[in-house]
Amino acid sequence: MSNLLRVKIGDIRDPEALNNAMTDDVVGVVHLASVSRVLWCLENEADCLDVNERGTDVVLNALSDLNVRDGRRRWFVLASSREVYGNSKILPVSEDDEKLPANVYGASKLRAEQVLEKHIEFLKQSGTGSLHAMALRLSNVYGGVHDHVERLIPSIITQALSHQVIQIVGGEQNFDLLHIDDCTDAFLLAITRLTERTENWMARFSRASLRVYNIASGSEGSVDTLIDTIVRFTESKSGIRYIPGDDRYPKVYRGSAEKARRELGFQAAVPLKEGLLRLTRLHLQRSERGLTGELEDRGCASPRLHVNVTDLLKLNNCEAHVTVDVQGQLAVLTAKDNEMWMAVDKLPPALNRIYVKEVDGKAILSVQDPDQGFWLGVDTSNHSLGPVGLHKIGRDDIAAEASSEWEMEVNQELGTVRLIPLSSPYQLKAPVQLGDSFSLASREEDIWPFRVTPVCCAAPAPWPFSEDDPIFFMTEYQKTSVERPFLASSPRTMCARLRRARSKVRKELAALSMKTLDEPRRKESSKPSEWANAHLPACSNVCTLPAICVDTGDCQCVLSSCDTPHRFPFSMLANHPTLSFPPPQNHTAANPLVAMMERSSWRNVLRPQASRFISTGNSWPIVKVGPLGEEFENSILSRLGGFEKVHKLHEMHCFSADSQMQRALSLLEGEITGQYAEFTWVPYFQGSGDKAYMIETYDYLRNTAPNFNPNHVIIPFAHDWGGCLDFEWEVWTQRKKRPIGINPYLRSTMQWTVMADLNSPCYRPHQDVVIPPRTCLSPKLFEAFEDVSRVRPARDRRVLATFKGTNWGTGAMMRSRLMCNNRFSAISGTLDGLPGRRLLGTTHPIRPLWGSQGDYPSYMGLLNDTIFCPHAAGTTGWATRLVDSVCAGCVPVLIGHAAHFPFFDVIDWRKISVRIETAELDRVEEVLVSRYSLEDVERLQANLMLVRNAFVYPLDDEDDSVVREKMVARRGPLFFALHSAGTEFNVVGNDWRDGLVTFTLDGEAQAPYDLGLATNSTEGRCRFPWYSHSGLSAKEHTFTFNLTAPSPSVLQDDGSQAPGDSVYYGVQFFYYSYTPVSSSSKSSSTSTAKGSGASGTTRSQATRHDSKAAAIGASLWVGVAALIALM
Repeated sequence: MSNLLRVKIGDIRDPEALNNAMTDDVVGVVHLASVSRVLWCLENEADCLDVNERGTDVVLNALSDLNVRDGRRRWFVLASSREVYGNSKILPVSEDDEKLPANVYGASKLRAEQVLEKHIEFLKQSGTGSLHAMALRLSNVYGGVHDHVERLIPSIITQALSHQVIQIVGGEQNFDLLHIDDCTDAFLLAITRLTERTENWMARFSRASLRVYNIASGSEGSVDTLIDTIVRFTESKSGIRYIPGDDRYPKVYRGSAEKARRELGFQAAVPLKEGLLRLTRLHLQRSERGLTGELEDRGCASPRLHVNVTDLLKLNNCEAHVTVDVQGQLAVLTAKDNEMWMAVDKLPPALNRIYVKEVDGKAILSVQDPDQGFWLGVDTSNHSLGPVGLHKIGRDDIAAEASSEWEMEVNQELGTVRLIPLSSPYQLKAPVQLGDSFSLASREEDIWPFRVTPVCCAAPAPWPFSEDDPIFFMTEYQKTSVERPFLASSPRTMCARLRRARSKVRKELAALSMKTLDEPRRKESSKPSEWANAHLPACSNVCTLPAICVDTGDCQCVLSSCDTPHRFPFSMLANHPTLSFPPPQNHTAANPLVAMMERSSWRNVLRPQASRFISTGNSWPIVKVGPLGEEFENSILSRLGGFEKVHKLHEMHCFSADSQMQRALSLLEGEITGQYAEFTWVPYFQGSGDKAYMIETYDYLRNTAPNFNPNHVIIPFAHDWGGCLDFEWEVWTQRKKRPIGINPYLRSTMQWTVMADLNSPCYRPHQDVVIPPRTCLSPKLFEAFEDVSRVRPARDRRVLATFKGTNWGTGAMMRSRLMCNNRFSAISGTLDGLPGRRLLGTTHPIRPLWGSQGDYPSYMGLLNDTIFCPHAAGTTGWATRLVDSVCAGCVPVLIGHAAHFPFFDVIDWRKISVRIETAELDRVEEVLVSRYSLEDVERLQANLMLVRNAFVYPLDDEDDSVVREKMVARRGPLFFALHSAGTEFNVVGNDWRDGLVTFTLDGEAQAPYDLGLATNSTEGRCRFPWYSHSGLSAKEHTFTFNLTAPSPSVLQDDGSQAPGDSVYYGVQFFYYSYTPVSSSSKSSSTSTAKGSGASGTTRSQATRHDSKAAAIGASLWVGVAALIALM
């Protein structure tokens, strides 16, 4: 059977590729090689039409040429779409009904049918050649576990399984949903009938024919039904985000498949709920297989080490930390600041220099303090059981009565060692508690109280024990725990998590059945702070798993930057009128970086959900800077050190991102003529170091600001630890100080924060907005790189990667590993010896540069000549170095999974950075050179330049018009922050239907409608959501609402809120007016909505879109680069 499948990859518009595919043994063609999603066609209409129309013509011509060449007859099946009908007025839709496509995708499919029709007619008229064909107009196909995750049902089910936000465009659609099994049956029936017609001698009088069929289930399913069913099957805790749809996406379709039933024998057999149950089961089974495969690949069944003496010799002349088992807790062996070698709990650990040699087949270890030169040893004249002092031994002491050499034995299962004084019957035993003396115990005692972890060695990597650094475990894996287990092991912990995740999936599979739909659906709040998983630590992400998230049930899944396949073959040419074939070339351009940028769009660098959110034309939420009053504001500024300290750039410690955001927001306030705003901005300048000031300001605004709502408050944090407020040098002390999380004042607020460490209690990934820091080097960066033409293209750069920094804070061990010059020299003097794909496309040599600036006269010059810029954590996971590298076009290298980065929910960091694991730091050069090609790097660099304005704040002396231009119109930090805030504000609970109202629009009665009023304070003020009906934004309208009275059971007799219920507030309409700033930088318009003065009640926070339209591709089939031929 293997010879029946032959794979050829190419573009159907390439005649040469088609001729190679059209071999003599082809008996027919199933044409699925099209742009198969509405959204993809909307993003690049030219390519969509070119592929779907001209591409179909090229395929047909190639097939006809084959028929002429050998005189045989072949058949052709075109995968068409229900989108050719557009918004049908009559249901169910039959094949002869009017065809008025609502979007370019439907138009392209209709043109493909017309191309096929003309081809058949030509064959009939010319009498040359033969072809029997069918066009199958598919309904919305679902059910494939490998379907594009951005399509409606796959996006719902993948988000539901990971309990993350489900985004729905529109929402009121009703679709004819066709299961993939039924779709496959239709193609097989079509092939069977075409084969019969081609081979039947009675049909030879007809040289060519074309039949068209609707392939449909014949029943509708609403988007709300889809969500409800999938959420029940998956027992999901996801919130729902509704964004407005538009007329380019037909809202209702039900197809008639009567003709297909009558002529082909087609009958859809899979009901919607059964199909969704099957799909849920497939996803869970895929997750189970992925987890099982990951467990096998990691060797979790037998996690023993295989370290011999030869391996241990690679530890000779290494920087390493030695840790000690003190009552099961990890302590650090050090001679610093002590009279003797001691076990202390200070992290990060001090590094020692270790040496290993072989004597009589045994590994002999020596440990030296590199700063003072003292050695770890014992007095050889008094070896006896009991306490022993580990004095700082100098070279003269070793020659006299002390020994600094230890026989080292390894526990292969635990990765621990024991140290035995040479020629001694004893071994060194750990102290009972910190600060106590070590002791000597019998060699027969089964204790293994030490771990040796290399950081930088002279020998080539890999080094023994380096992939199991307990410090990396406590940094990335512990999240918020204050424990320091001595046997902490990243590999073993990951194996345990994978097993628990697999066990959870297996339980879900066992419980999955139709009976699940009879169980009550879980109610989820619209407030991220109240989500069921909101206070759980972040789950681990493993990029090789289908779901990425390792969901053990006691953590929350978060976004990742794992590499995934391109959305579709020419995704980087989307939103730009450029054809993807023939492929554009860069080598002739004067500046290949600028040329590549010109052929793409910043929208292509966004996450799919964010791109869709922005493309709908949503204006962002209105944020009003809380008025402090002149007296209060002046007193605060005076206390903080004055205007200059708070707002201006300095040579060091520039923590003024908050000031820049506030200034730009204040400039936008002129567009709001009323008092209402979705969010109140609480001014706070964290760089001042005065944390009491934030609480005072919050309390002041809570008592004085109109419509203050603690659930709609934004507070900026531009210093190291964000919402934790207190400064610490590393995460372990911060965890001790904040065991229960951030300051209580901040629990329901949205933080705009530079700090987004998933391993701390200070950041809420589904509630906060990550903003870039403001770098002190801003003036120099503007001077060097403001003009993108001055950013050197990646192909011309001569430094592979560079990093220089102080070894302190949480990331001290990470930084030490990066700046290990020994590692590179141990590989080879150049990169020629590295295995794998060569990065370079030019002849000049490249080299890494660690721990120094080399012979570059300036930091800017070095950045402009470096391809990769590793981003190592310092005190926390963020650093202004990231902004420096982005401005200079140096591709960021993210290390591990412990942090999110600016606008992580909007910008797709997979497209502007690369990621390596912490365990790969000992061979970082090899990883970068072998994993990424020059083409990869050039695309990453171009993407980086397309969104780099998001990371750059204006300079101090720029006037208001320039500030507004850079922060908003040029898509600067405020532009992205507001859109990020908008997506979070737009999430509703899954009980949104409780907010339905009946209203009258311009005197015309409307049906009960979920416009979604949002109450915002106990004063009862209410307004239409900021994402209000697009059809109501062009002119003034008057609304009269008839609202349901509150249930008497909602409020207590004393007027307080009943436990577990939402509060009903009175509605008081009022005037508001604002000028939205279009995300597409088009001209703005002013809209005004008037309240009629009616009163009533509505559920608090029942925010909801007025319309729900989902972007569902009309066909499952995708792939410009695929031509499926049946032999």
